[in-house]
Parts: sequence; structure tokens; C-alpha cells
Amino acid sequence: MFNLNDIGVAIQLWPASRSAYSTQVDTQTKALLISHYNAAP
Repeated sequence: MFNLNDIGVAIQLWPASRSAYSTQVDTQTKALLISHYNAAP
């Protein structure tokens, strides 16, 4: 289980990891959409 220390650290790290994660997902999604449209006849 969590202890309060871990939760405090997680709360501090959450915004940074969330923005890095969403940037990565954004990039992957755009690449996927571009390749999908390029493959379409």
C-alpha cells in the first residue's frame, strides 16, 4: 500500500509526468493520423 510520503511525491510529480505523457500521446496520435490519411486511396 501507499504511505503518505509516496503520495506527496506522486502529487508533486503528477503535473510534470502528465504533460510529458500527453505530449507523447499527442505526437503518436498525429503520426498515426498522418500515416492513416497518407495510406488512404
